[in-house]
Amino acid sequence: AVVGASRGIGLGLARALRDAGWKVYATCRGPCAALEDLAAPREGPGSLHVVEGVDVGQRQARARLEAALAAEDKIDLLVFNAGLIPETSSKSVLDVDLDQCEEMFRVNALGPVLAVQALMDKLHEGAKLFLVTSRSASLADNGSGKYFEYRASKVAMNMLGVNLALELKPKGVSVCLVHPGLVITRKGMEAMPHAISVDTSVAGILARVDEW
Repeated sequence: AVVGASRGIGLGLARALRDAGWKVYATCRGPCAALEDLAAPREGPGSLHVVEGVDVGQRQARARLEAALAAEDKIDLLVFNAGLIPETSSKSVLDVDLDQCEEMFRVNALGPVLAVQALMDKLHEGAKLFLVTSRSASLADNGSGKYFEYRASKVAMNMLGVNLALELKPKGVSVCLVHPGLVITRKGMEAMPHAISVDTSVAGILARVDEW
């Protein structure tokens, strides 16, 4: 299952997993033409099932996830990719928008908790949980500051991810916090140093899935 698959990395992961022969549940908040195209009947192995109405910033998303995957006995791979990143963010602590900060914490940090709560009983021995985080959450690598809201929400995600790893280890479930790279997901990012394509990012994440 890929939580947060309407565009960018999530959409790329959903497509690649389907093409590799997986049965993929791909979530989105509202109607998504790109996912519907991927869900169309096709020859060969692999299928994709769209799960609309999953806004991980809202508690109702847990029930929606539970209902959508109720028929499945187990999940081999759960990727949490849903996230909020602002077009603009605070450059000073005086500019921090507390409403925006709370929204980012609900989605970026608590969203994975909600997803795991919904699907915990389907994470069997050998299953893998991948949380798409960001290098922006690195304490040691933060040499530029700014982006208070986003950085803090991803740091919280990382700590919760470590907690999940410790809790799920006895079940034989492995947890990986993965930085996808500086991925070109909107116009203008092509010129940024070290920016990579969605396909390159997806290939790197899936390589880590195979070896994890």
